[in-house]
Amino acid sequence: MKTTVGQRVRITIALDGERYPIGTEATVTDHWLGNPVVTLDGGETVTLIPGQLLPAA
Repeated sequence: MKTTVGQRVRITIALDGERYPIGTEATVTDHWLGNPVVTLDGGETVTLIPGQLLPAA
């Protein structure tokens, strides 16, 4: 999935155990080596690969 900075997405993997379950929403804040960098609503920033997220509703 191609993303743009500022886009809201849902992650398709669980992060940090159950703290951020599948379906958690995040905001794309940057791209690194072509992969989206997202900031989770808790403030953590992670780099994902395109298959690990979907557009938010």
